[in-house]
Amino acid sequence: MNITELQIKRFQKKYLRLVPELTQLLHDAYKTLADKGFRYTATYQSPEKTLERLNRGESYLAFWDEQLVGTISLYAPQSDSPCDYYRKEGIYHFGQYAVKPIFQGRGIGNALLQFVEMKTKTLGVKSYLWIPPRVLWN
Repeated sequence: MNITELQIKRFQKKYLRLVPELTQLLHDAYKTLADKGFRYTATYQSPEKTLERLNRGESYLAFWDEQLVGTISLYAPQSDSPCDYYRKEGIYHFGQYAVKPIFQGRGIGNALLQFVEMKTKTLGVKSYLWIPPRVLWN
């Protein structure tokens, strides 16, 4: 398969049925880190938590040949975040970022990052970053 076949679509109600599958994708993608003792939210979150995180920002799903293969969410500054940087005006962050393990190494993660970078430019965002705060505070 060619990376040009990858489709990145914004999460919307018609994809609600995929939340359990997406939750499992996140668990699977972060399993290696979980096995090493890291407690990223994605290692243990419930489908309800997945949906909450999807709805908190602009969330995107990656499809390859109509199969769900990845995800990323872009978040605006959040005044209630435990991370100082995530509260700063004009600084967005991304999270809930994963690629299904059997599809890793094919450029999907890079495509998701490039997509978010282009999105931040269209929004006029000053900066964006990724710091996994749940590892820092759990």
